[in-house]
Amino acid sequence: MNQVQLNTQGLLESIEERLAQIEALVSSAHRTISSYEASLYMQEAAELLQVARELVQDARNCSSSLSAELTAREAK
Repeated sequence: MNQVQLNTQGLLESIEERLAQIEALVSSAHRTISSYEASLYMQEAAELLQVARELVQDARNCSSSLSAELTAREAK
């Protein structure tokens, strides 16, 4: 496997990892908000959603890098 393919594979794995983290955080926030004692956990849910937002940005950055690598590879 050449370096571009390795980089591409690594970026794809990173995106998948980030998306799994986002899914877990969103699920946790949903459970927190919909619980019986939701008012006690709203701050925690807000913090979890902020982390999810940061993970989305990380995944977008990985996606942009992957797109740039694929474009560069096609130009060769």
